[in-house]
Amino acid sequence: ISVSEQIFHQSVDDGDQQQQEQQPNGKKNDTEIPDDVLQYERQLRKVQAEQRANRTDLSIEKHLKIVHEDDHIIVANKPSGVLCVPGLHGKPNLLDLVYEHCNAPTEEPAT
Repeated sequence: ISVSEQIFHQSVDDGDQQQQEQQPNGKKNDTEIPDDVLQYERQLRKVQAEQRANRTDLSIEKHLKIVHEDDHIIVANKPSGVLCVPGLHGKPNLLDLVYEHCNAPTEEPAT
């Protein structure tokens, strides 16, 4: 398991623990959420994130929201589920949209 996966799992586990420990009114939670339900919810979040990352219909008009642009930098708002940079399988990503916006050639992944 990679370091990033360990950090992700720890943050999910910490969030689940905090959710179990306190209710909105600050009192301890008397009902504990079963581990299998928590595991199911974590797995569901992973599947949903992967489905968002598998989108192939990215377009500049819909998905590239530029906050600031000048001669040296572009600041863009990254939508949830859109990859920042090309993944292992060359999936559509924010970097390609920025290249397209600038009329620059996209970089080919190293093999």
